[in-house]
Amino acid sequence: MNYLFWAHVIFWAALFIYVYNLTRKNENLRREIDALKSSLSNTKEEKIIWQKQEIK
Repeated sequence: MNYLFWAHVIFWAALFIYVYNLTRKNENLRREIDALKSSLSNTKEEKIIWQKQEIK
């Protein structure tokens, strides 16, 4: 029954590592999406400023 204990330990350790890695990747993707949103809004604001300058 010793092998069953170690199989259980290995399974839970692997599951924990997998979930931890998914969480880290999710946080990185969230940061990247926020940076892209910020960049996009800055680009829109710059475009509006340029359009206003062209009108004058």
